[in-house]
Amino acid sequence: MPVTLQCRGRLLRSTCDFAAAENDFERILELKATHKGAAKELGLLQQGRQALEQAVANKGSVAISKTRAALAAVFDVAPNCIDAKLLQAELMLDDKDYGGVVAMMGILLKGQPNNVQALYLRGKSYFYMDDQSMAKRHFGEALKYDPEHKEAKAEFSKVRTLYKKKAQAEEAEGKQDWTNAERLYAEATFIDTAATLINTALWLGLCRTRWHLQLSEASVEACDQALSLQPDSVEAVKYKARALLQNDQLDLALQTAKQAFKQQRTQELQQLVQEIEKAQKMATRKDYYKILAVTQSSHEREIKQAYREMAKKYHPDKAEAQGLSVQQAEAKFTDIAEAYEVLSDYEKRAAYDRGDDIEVQQGSGFPSGFGQGFPGGFGQRTQFSFHFG
Repeated sequence: MPVTLQCRGRLLRSTCDFAAAENDFERILELKATHKGAAKELGLLQQGRQALEQAVANKGSVAISKTRAALAAVFDVAPNCIDAKLLQAELMLDDKDYGGVVAMMGILLKGQPNNVQALYLRGKSYFYMDDQSMAKRHFGEALKYDPEHKEAKAEFSKVRTLYKKKAQAEEAEGKQDWTNAERLYAEATFIDTAATLINTALWLGLCRTRWHLQLSEASVEACDQALSLQPDSVEAVKYKARALLQNDQLDLALQTAKQAFKQQRTQELQQLVQEIEKAQKMATRKDYYKILAVTQSSHEREIKQAYREMAKKYHPDKAEAQGLSVQQAEAKFTDIAEAYEVLSDYEKRAAYDRGDDIEVQQGSGFPSGFGQGFPGGFGQRTQFSFHFG
């Protein structure tokens, strides 16, 4: 009898059924008061019980190290303690060891398939692993055994809401409905900020759609959020570079694009680097549209009229009236004539708009009598070369 009671007591102790184990060992001592093994087991039981109480008491507090130490003490006495394993799984969940929780709770569920808390913790881990199907399956199983389980209810509802909104956002983006896609992605990011994998995809969606909406600064912020969750995301770096280019932050855009190209040497990223380099060169050239006070959409007649007015205003003979020296007026007029030569020529204008290399030759003939030359040889032929490509 004592041997049977002792074996059963040890088995009960290993699963932290301390009350039942205690009854067995006390029964042994009733049969044989000098039984050393039973007395020792009662001491171990007391240690395990106290350690488990301490672990539960520290649950959710900042004293995580104390909780871990208490759990270690429990497992020394009761290696198969279900309550301790569930508590350890919660700590692992906080540590983002989702694979570990799935494995540990999977083993537990083989012996106790109706353990609601194990189902809940495993489902939550699958959710954070971005496995929608398995997450819903486990939350559904938990609710089957306990329809009033508040946490499982809340998580099941959250999973359905989040993935539905994500799917709607992706559908809108696919239809190039950038405004609705941006709104849906933004709303989804607030549902569970701890879901790193899915939130990375949501912030990337915001990064893309805001770029399409030309919300450059907001796009950069979204890309940075995605990178904070997934630092090696080439897509986030790529769209960040595009948004910076869109916002005329050319140096930072080039640095960012080169970083992406270094991570992933694709033709698309190489072209992006080249595009930004061209934009840098174009940013340093003369703005012919600004010189003539016209826009890129201005027609030939508008450009010609603007040229006539600017040429009259800044003719070197009228330098004094404009408060300029003759040399300043000549330089200004040279820019005006140069701008007109390019913008009035279809091929040169198209090349200029593309950022291609062009060569400009300004002759001595100007509309409306501006071809008679200027003091100091200003009417002589001058050649200007520009390199924008």
